[in-house]
Amino acid sequence: MESQKVGYTAPVPVNPVMGKIGSFLVRQLFKLRYKVTIRGLDQVEGNQGYLFLPNHPCHFDPIIMTSHLWDRFTPRPMAIDYCFWTPVMSKILRYIKGFPVPNFHEGFSQIKLRRMERILEEVGTALENGANIVIYPAGNLMRSNRDTIGGASGVHTLIQRHRNIKVVLVRIRGLWGSIGGTAYTAGISPKPI
Repeated sequence: MESQKVGYTAPVPVNPVMGKIGSFLVRQLFKLRYKVTIRGLDQVEGNQGYLFLPNHPCHFDPIIMTSHLWDRFTPRPMAIDYCFWTPVMSKILRYIKGFPVPNFHEGFSQIKLRRMERILEEVGTALENGANIVIYPAGNLMRSNRDTIGGASGVHTLIQRHRNIKVVLVRIRGLWGSIGGTAYTAGISPKPI
């Protein structure tokens, strides 16, 4: 039986050349401030259907990581919905076909649960169709030097439903104490761009 494409859009941007140029420019911009070393990516075979699961030390790491994965994997991130409301991030996330995740830290409701369920269905279908997805398992910024998953269950649910998902664990180090993290703000998230 052929799987239905629930809200799925192709993982390749409208203009792949612009995507490569954009990711190159982002890498060059962040290179001015951060040294990025990537280890183990050469062990990942192929370039489709991967679920990348990184820790989340600061607001900048999704941008840095996506720009380094872009040319080979064209990843589609799951991002908290308020990122889709800010002008700069909204344009970027819509261009790379990100998935808006309800903000359960601001409140909990049946409507948010149904939205999350729909997003998980779309993500699962996208993975089955070869898209690469980035999900931050904890669902928020690190509040200490360790990432705590807590009650976030989206990744668990996704892996239970789609047993053939290829998972890549990503460890990001060195950004927790940066301006986009919570090291100097008593665990309070800085406002996104």
